[in-house]
Amino acid sequence: FHGDDQEFYCSRVELGGADLCHHYPWEYLAELAAWIVLLSYRLTHLPLSLVALAAFAGSAAFVGMSVKRVDAFWGEELGGKGALATSLEAAVGYELLRCVAMLCAAHTVGVLHHFHHARGMWRHLVLEARQRALMRCIEEETASCDRLLKSILPPQLVGTLGSLERIAQAQRDPCAGEASPRGGVSPPNGTPASLRFSSDGLPVRPRGSLLAESFHDCAFLFAKVRGLSQLINDPFAEPQLVIGLLQRMFDRFDRLADVFQLQKVRKTANEYYLVAAGLPDPNLLPNCHDRAAAIAGFGFAMVNVMTVINLELKEHRYKELRQALEGHELTVQVGIDFGSAIAGVIGHMTYQYDLCGDAVNTAARMCSGSEPGHVHVSEAAYSQLRGRFAATYRGTRVYKGKGEMHTYFLRNEPP
Repeated sequence: FHGDDQEFYCSRVELGGADLCHHYPWEYLAELAAWIVLLSYRLTHLPLSLVALAAFAGSAAFVGMSVKRVDAFWGEELGGKGALATSLEAAVGYELLRCVAMLCAAHTVGVLHHFHHARGMWRHLVLEARQRALMRCIEEETASCDRLLKSILPPQLVGTLGSLERIAQAQRDPCAGEASPRGGVSPPNGTPASLRFSSDGLPVRPRGSLLAESFHDCAFLFAKVRGLSQLINDPFAEPQLVIGLLQRMFDRFDRLADVFQLQKVRKTANEYYLVAAGLPDPNLLPNCHDRAAAIAGFGFAMVNVMTVINLELKEHRYKELRQALEGHELTVQVGIDFGSAIAGVIGHMTYQYDLCGDAVNTAARMCSGSEPGHVHVSEAAYSQLRGRFAATYRGTRVYKGKGEMHTYFLRNEPP
């Protein structure tokens, strides 16, 4: 620890002709050992018992080697001068005691630090686990909201309404999410010009805006299920059976609409069902003749579905419903028209995708003038179906709000 030209933590003294270091470098070594102990307790990912055992073992080894080194040093320097060695025992004991006290303090601080840091890490892990669970709940709720919106609105318009986060942001800052004229993204084909798009290409519905668009060359179908009023108004009918029957019937209609690529617009438990072809995405059925043919095929499929429903009504659990029908069967009558309409989303708290237009009203009139098990079409609709379905001309009839019209009963057979 000392040389001829420099000393390190050492004071050179002459005692009895012996050249020795009066103070062994306890300060340096004890400080070094204390720092090593403190750094070992930084390993908070290890158990405290393991870290403390290793630190205490290292401290004991350090003290033992230091005592052994001092004894060897004095033995070489002092030789047989036992009196001088005896006089330094008190100093050595004092230095050793101070070293042990420093190490004990380092262990105490290290244990407290390890405990505090481990406790902080545990709290962090608990908070992280709670956050992950909360995020999973938020994702599940968001997916549930998206599914609910897609069951109410056309899937093509769900993105236009924006996510819950985008709506909340728009409420806080009406200008948030708007794209600048230079950095914005141009809307895709077939998108209303009133929609604004963010820089990431997602449509944003500003507060107070309306989603509406005109569609041309579309087909519209109104269907009325006859016999439902008797079931609904029967005071003795079991409500669960009535709603269960309506659920099964309308579920079949909805699946058929998806097969024919039609848009479900409105259905009520009070007999009526409305679908359209050619909107809101005209590219699903780009040809006007295909739109008319798809909606006519859907009408005949509805008629056939009612046959299945009537067979199910013969089950024993529907005995009360059969009694309410008084021996009659559920039937459907269909009306179809072809033309233009305005479609859009109505409401801000409760969304409803709805249609309005002369062709929609005409389809309703065709449904009212139809007969059970028949598909009744206007002249405009028959002009699109002339080469695909046979028809029976019904002559000229007067309809409310329309005057005289030439109408036809379609037959599910080639012309």
